[in-house]
Amino acid sequence: MEEDDKFFNPGDLVKFKHEEFCSPTMLVQGKVMQDNSFKGIKCIWFSTDMKYNEQVFNTKDLVKL
Repeated sequence: MEEDDKFFNPGDLVKFKHEEFCSPTMLVQGKVMQDNSFKGIKCIWFSTDMKYNEQVFNTKDLVKL
């Protein structure tokens, strides 16, 4: 992936842009493609009760730490 404001690299640590203080710290796994178009960035994290979570987010919603 490119290194710019819109894309994140696998291994980057990110948080939600508008909820930085209550957002979990998440690890970028990579970009997700669907039907040859970009869908979002897949992130993983552990909740406070140590449960594994993963979800695909829009790049506009994330900020790199």
